[in-house]
Amino acid sequence: MTQPSISISPNEPTAGDQMEVCYDFVQSTVDTVELRITFDLVPTGTHVVTVTVTKTDNCKKVNVPSDADSGTVEDLSQQAPDKGFAVKRPS
Repeated sequence: MTQPSISISPNEPTAGDQMEVCYDFVQSTVDTVELRITFDLVPTGTHVVTVTVTKTDNCKKVNVPSDADSGTVEDLSQQAPDKGFAVKRPS
């Protein structure tokens, strides 16, 4: 059975830039979902952002901290699997 999924763009966002987080509501039982984006920071720490997406507005732009090196997007409704990602350093 198909389940909702989380995607990000670009696939490897750049520290200090923006990324887009999208939620595919395929087979979802709800119309609104909260997504928690946790950035792992260098040398230590985390930065957490929560966004709300809906079936009619399923993508949100998020600022990537300049000291981030990776992250995870979690569906707080627990319908979609978590989406981990790497963050690249600016050129």
